Amino acid sequence: MSLKTCASCRPFFDHFLKGKDNELKTWPKVTVEVRERHSIGTFRAETEWPLARTHYTPLYLDADGAMQHKPAPVATSVGYDATPGGTDRAVSISSLINRSSSPATSS
Repeated sequence: MSLKTCASCRPFFDHFLKGKDNELKTWPKVTVEVRERHSIGTFRAETEWPLARTHYTPLYLDADGAMQHKPAPVATSVGYDATPGGTDRAVSISSLINRSSSPATSS
């Protein structure tokens, strides 16, 4: 947690846990961080959530890790080793084949 985040926690908790009348009443109802990339972004104040001007777009994650506008044509799965000392953020993706719909091959 950053020092700036810690500093903003005290007024919040003082207000809601201790009932103190402090600067929290002047804070915006919603603060949105719009990120360009990891740890790089801008903050802006808003008055509502969800934002009324939000345009919802369904997106689907494909087996290559890319976002698509349509679901993948075949089922896929993602797995990782979550045991202590296991892989850190490494992901293994495998495609599952529905054998009942696979075309028959001649031998």
